[in-house]
Amino acid sequence: MGLKLTARSRLSIWANVSRIQSDEETYGLHIGDMGGSIGDSGDSAGSGRPMATGWASEQRGGVEMTKPIDPQSAVEQMWKTAPRLAKAKGELVYLEEYRKSLKAILMKASKEKTSAAQETEAYAHPDYIKHLAGLQAATEAYEALRWQMVALEAAVEVWRTQSANDRRIDRAAQ
Repeated sequence: MGLKLTARSRLSIWANVSRIQSDEETYGLHIGDMGGSIGDSGDSAGSGRPMATGWASEQRGGVEMTKPIDPQSAVEQMWKTAPRLAKAKGELVYLEEYRKSLKAILMKASKEKTSAAQETEAYAHPDYIKHLAGLQAATEAYEALRWQMVALEAAVEVWRTQSANDRRIDRAAQ
């Protein structure tokens, strides 16, 4: 028999966990390493020259590092990131929608007479403020994953552009 949790208890548990763990631990976030090295096999045309790879430049600890862009690694990282991104988006949408329900629940529980006073009390309620903190954490996690995905897509596009440039240079040299 499974344990059934109310929305409020789910939120409370989630808020407590998110305070204990960092976003990286809670959502399994990490900065994707697109790594790889310049390929030593021939390109698709069989010319025997190294495969075209782009070069990415990034800052780590104030030191600029340059490394080749491996499109296969970037696509693999996209596939690994996609489920976490979807889960983070689902959690964000849930929290955004539950905010309205929580406000209604808190307004209904209020002893105030006017709806404006009930709304004010609901917005000031500790449960609503905790919910906003959870919403903030969920937004940060989703945006971090979304921008990681955008960076991976950009890396593939840079590689495509550099590969096209390499082909143009090869044609000009013939």
